[in-house]
Amino acid sequence: GAIVRVSDDEFVREIADTLFVYPDRNGSGSVRVGGRPYRGELLVFARDSQLFVVNVIDLESYLLGVVPLEIGSQNDARFEAVKAQAVAARSYTLSMLGRWKRDGFDLKDTVEDQAYGGRDVETARCTRAVEETRGVVATYDDKPILAYYSSTSGGHTAGASEVWERSDRPYLTGVRDKTSRVKHSFCDISPFYTWEEVWSITDFERLLDSNLAAHAPEWSRAKYGAFVDMQIRSRSESKRVSSL
Repeated sequence: GAIVRVSDDEFVREIADTLFVYPDRNGSGSVRVGGRPYRGELLVFARDSQLFVVNVIDLESYLLGVVPLEIGSQNDARFEAVKAQAVAARSYTLSMLGRWKRDGFDLKDTVEDQAYGGRDVETARCTRAVEETRGVVATYDDKPILAYYSSTSGGHTAGASEVWERSDRPYLTGVRDKTSRVKHSFCDISPFYTWEEVWSITDFERLLDSNLAAHAPEWSRAKYGAFVDMQIRSRSESKRVSSL
């Protein structure tokens, strides 16, 4: 986990079972996990037969180890995009505090929340972007927005309802990754911008058998027989397939 906010009551109950790791003030001022340096401090504790190592760190220092992994250092021409990423990461963090409270931390250090790599991944340009946007948060109804973002849009982001089958929040609608001024997609350098997956009919039928029943309980091979053909019936606003 990346950040911890433990309530006083919970903290008192569990303090006896927690190892506190503080940085060496005469050294680099870092704590290390597996040889990798981190700002802040560490909590080490066991829960549910697992050992948790949690980095306790302030928000702005945390972002220094997030932004480089989420957007890369980029170049000066794209510095405003790096600043926008810093605001998105800050907003996401604040909207998700307490998400993993039961486990004793707020955010995971993987793409399940936000990639976080500690001091090793920090770059001068990303650090400057975090500093120049310090405290800037995107809000809706006076609350930090759920600032979901991904590495690749494929040319058009998908609205929330396309991904999670829930009503779109007004700020989570799909947008085109091009403008009249910029003719190419910002993320077209990504290896995932376009992709292709190929299955044999046998493999595809196996996928149907193992997954379709959960979404269509009436499905059975005995009732519908073997796979014959597939056609795209409709696409969403972002041009992704919505029904087959």
